[in-house]
Amino acid sequence: MLAICRDAVFCQKLVQALESESDFAVSVHAENNIDMTTLCRDVHPDLLILEASISPALLAMVAALKSATPETPLFLITDHPNMWSEKEALAHGVDAVFAKSSNFLSLVMNARAICGHH
Repeated sequence: MLAICRDAVFCQKLVQALESESDFAVSVHAENNIDMTTLCRDVHPDLLILEASISPALLAMVAALKSATPETPLFLITDHPNMWSEKEALAHGVDAVFAKSSNFLSLVMNARAICGHH
């Protein structure tokens, strides 16, 4: 899994939750200091997890990530998702949208289903 985050504290909690599952390996990168296309080609993740607010810049980033690795599922974790923002994200290639919280149960269950770990 590759997690791309803006919020370092949240990202640390996310990684701890995912890595508490014995069969998940997570690589973390700060969103503002990477070349998405190169990173995705080099890492070949089974799942991308992006933590960010929904904006035109985010939707462009999603398009770049999906262009670089169209077969890789992409989860978005965002503050206060609503129906409009979720529909926009899904229309741009996001596979699932999660509200930013400290409860990662739904995200972990979906990651297990996507990555084939039961």
